[in-house]
Order: sequence, then C-alpha cells, then structure tokens
Amino acid sequence: MGVDVLMHTASPFPMTQPKDDDALIRPAVDGTLRALKAAHRSGVRRVIVTSSAAAISGSALPSGDTAYDETNWTDPDDPDVTAYTKSKTLAEKAAWDFQRDHAPDMQLTMVNPGFVVGAPLDKHFGTSLGVIQRLVQAKDPMLPNFGFASVDVLDVAEMHVVVIDRPETFGQRIMTVDRFMWFTDMAQAIKAAYPTRTVRTRVAPDFVVKFLGHFNPAIKSIIPSLGQHQKIDNQRAMKTLGRGMRQTPKTVATSAAYLIDNDLV
Repeated sequence: MGVDVLMHTASPFPMTQPKDDDALIRPAVDGTLRALKAAHRSGVRRVIVTSSAAAISGSALPSGDTAYDETNWTDPDDPDVTAYTKSKTLAEKAAWDFQRDHAPDMQLTMVNPGFVVGAPLDKHFGTSLGVIQRLVQAKDPMLPNFGFASVDVLDVAEMHVVVIDRPETFGQRIMTVDRFMWFTDMAQAIKAAYPTRTVRTRVAPDFVVKFLGHFNPAIKSIIPSLGQHQKIDNQRAMKTLGRGMRQTPKTVATSAAYLIDNDLV
C-alpha cells in the first residue's frame, strides 16, 4: 500500500444539536471503527485519531481535581451532556477498546483539541469559524456567559504531525488547548483588532439565556454550562510540542481578519 500512518480526523460538529442523539453518535463511532479496522486489515500500525477536549471536560470536574487533564473522561450518561460531546466521547472509547481487544500492536495516539480557531484553508468552513463570524457580524445584542477551552488550528495541525514519530505518545491522549475563552473574551479580541466595527461584548444575564433556550435549540444546549470556567492542564501538549501554545486571543483576531478580508461578514 505504501501507507505507514493513518490520521482519522472527520466528525460532524453542528451548531444545533439533533433531536436524535444517534444522528451524531452513530457516524462518529462507526466512522472511527471503520477507519481503525481498515488500518488493522492493511497492516497500518501507526494511527492518530482526532478526538476532542469535550471527551475530557464535558462533565463536572471530579471532587479533588483542580483542572481537567487527560485522566478525566466525560460521562456520556450525564443528562447535561450534548449529543456532540457524547459522540466524541463514545467514539474515542470505541477506538481505545478496539485497539485493546483487537489490535494490541496498533500504536494509537488521541489528539483532543478544544474549540479550534484560526483562518481556514478556503471559504468552506465549519461551525467553529461560524461562531467567530456571528461575533464579527454582531448578530446578537448580548453574549451568553459561556465559553470554550480554545486552541489555534496551527497547533492542532502541528500536533498531529509531531506525534507521528514520537513513541512516547503511543497510547496517550493529548489535550491540545491554549486557554479557556468566554464569548466576551473572543468579542473583545475582535473589537481590539477592529475598533471601528460594531462588536457586541455585553454579557446577557443567565435568566435571559435560559428563557431564550425554550425557543432556540442551539441556546438550550449551552444552558448547563453557563458560567462554568473550565480550568485546563495543558502540560502534556506543551511538552509534546516543546513550546508554549499559540495565544488564542490573537488567533480569534486572525479568524476575524480572514472573514473580513474575504467579504464573508
């Protein structure tokens, strides 16, 4: 075949959660297993799978822990966990189970990025940049008290390449994250870069967001996470890359610049 390494990166990340969780869970789990089974049949031993920080930090931090790290797992049975977070968690678990039970010689590494920001390759971009687009367009009068553990797309890409020839990463999860950013942090980064644009930075009271959640499924899905600041331990990622992470406030501004320069807002 001439193939030494498989990278499995595809998984749907919707803005709105589906009515049926399996609409996300089944493609994520089945797609991951198909990729790993194909690699195993073809003799490809080195496999890197893109999971998500959501598979680590989607549930409440256990008592006694001070920050999320790679030892933490999201509980897919938690009623507050979204379909997307379940899909990433269950797909990752399925990958580790397959490696353990059917392909013990497979050298599997899991890259767990946070909310990915940065300029895309072209104008066909996904949900993550869609969030930045919405902020640049000032579509909402106020922002929810909500945020993500975020990361620069270049760090995510580099991580996938760096781990290929790093035996110490075999069998590891690597939470690839810079910092937690509230929506208002993202908006303020955009406002600082474009001071003459109208960019909303005011935070909406939680009761307003909860009320709107009765009518908007996308808003409803974030209600359990309102006001929750996720503390992240990204030491493994920095050690693997051999440096600090790119600063995501600057990357958010870069994302906005791409949208503005390409007349996408």
